[in-house]
Parts: sequence; C-alpha cells; structure tokens
Amino acid sequence: MKLSQTFHQLKERSSNQELTIQQIVDLLADKGHALVMTVFTIPFLQPIPTMGLSAPFGLMISIIGFCMMIHIPPWVPLRFRQMKVNKDLLHRSAEVAETVFLKIERMIKPRWPIFQSQIFHRCTGLLILVNGFLLSLPLPIPGTNSAPAWSLLFLGLSEIEEDGALTFVGYLATLGTLVFFASLAWGAQAGMHEILKTI
Repeated sequence: MKLSQTFHQLKERSSNQELTIQQIVDLLADKGHALVMTVFTIPFLQPIPTMGLSAPFGLMISIIGFCMMIHIPPWVPLRFRQMKVNKDLLHRSAEVAETVFLKIERMIKPRWPIFQSQIFHRCTGLLILVNGFLLSLPLPIPGTNSAPAWSLLFLGLSEIEEDGALTFVGYLATLGTLVFFASLAWGAQAGMHEILKTI
C-alpha cells in the first residue's frame, strides 16, 4: 500500500471518532516501525510548538527508535495506550499528509543501498531515539518541535522506501537539529550568566 493510501485510510478512520495511540499503532504496526513513527511526526512539522502532545508522542517515537535498534515490534507503554488523539488534529494531519505524499511519493525510491545496511539501520534507530527525545522536551520556543520532526520525517521515509539518499538527508537534518538545540542551550546559559552578574 502506498503512503498516500495509508494516510487516506487514517483520515477516514479519524473523521468521526477519536483514536487512541494504541489504535493508531494497531492500524499501522504491520507496516513497520518507520510508518508508525512517521504518522506520529506529522502534527509537529509546523514551526509553532504543539503543547501537550509533543511529550507523549516524542517519548513514543524514542521508544520506536529503540525498538528499531534491537529489532523488536513497536511497543506502547501502558500509560499511553488509551491516550486519545484529538480527531480534528489527526484528521487534518492525515489529510495534509495524503495530499503531500500524492505529489512526492513518485520521487522517493530505493537507492544508495549502503545507507540501508544493518549498521546504518541501527544508526537510524539511534537518531530517531535522539530526535524523539528532543521533540518531547516541553519548550515553548518556535522550531523546537519542527526541527526534530523534519529530521524524523526524512529518516522515517528513508526506512519505509529504502531510500539511502533520504537517509543521508535525515542525518544532515539531525546534525542541524543538534546544532540548533545546542545554540539554544548556549544562549540560555549565557543569558543566565548575565543575569547572575547583575545580582
């Protein structure tokens, strides 16, 4: 099934009911870790932080990354299984994703097989874990959701379609995300130092 068809299916399921995280995972689990993670990433691609959702979704994505590293099926912690996702948000996200993937899925294809080897698969799982953790941080700063979310999107699509070129882009995007968060930490430290100097 193509990605656009998968998102269409999710859009139809969420049109008249709220779905729990477990229901979303059950709907997508047979398609692999990467697709589950990609669906969880979609709501955070906008620059404005989505407060209240980034923490549980980010932690879930980190768990998926860990599962990829050790080759076990997607697993949902008990406390998150019955958490419901707003149906309007999920429906809107699935609708946008369906439209986007209808346009781009023909450009995504298997290539650069070196980046799809076992060692790179484990590296990708590690980077998904790291980006998921960064996404989970409750920071009300523009870009703190979207930066790791775009990295996760590239990494997820690369795993789904075995596209090594997208894996490489995902690695570069992750590097940029780490630099962005490091600059925020440095700025916060410098600001705190200046405040302490005035006391």
